[in-house]
Amino acid sequence: MLSPKAREELKKAAASTELRDDMTAVAALKQPPWLRDGVVDADLWLDYLTEYNEFINHRRKPETPFIEIRMLL
Repeated sequence: MLSPKAREELKKAAASTELRDDMTAVAALKQPPWLRDGVVDADLWLDYLTEYNEFINHRRKPETPFIEIRMLL
């Protein structure tokens, strides 16, 4: 349960035009950042994943050599 003071602060924030403008700007950017004209851009996708892993503080997995005897394309 919220205290009366916290409840009043939330009501004041909800009435703020700045908050509404910010939420409108956020809603306009709902398209994933790795899409360009509805097509996935691989470079942007990899940049996004790299930045996201840094944000959530994951360590990078060690690279293992890719050894394949028979590769079919």
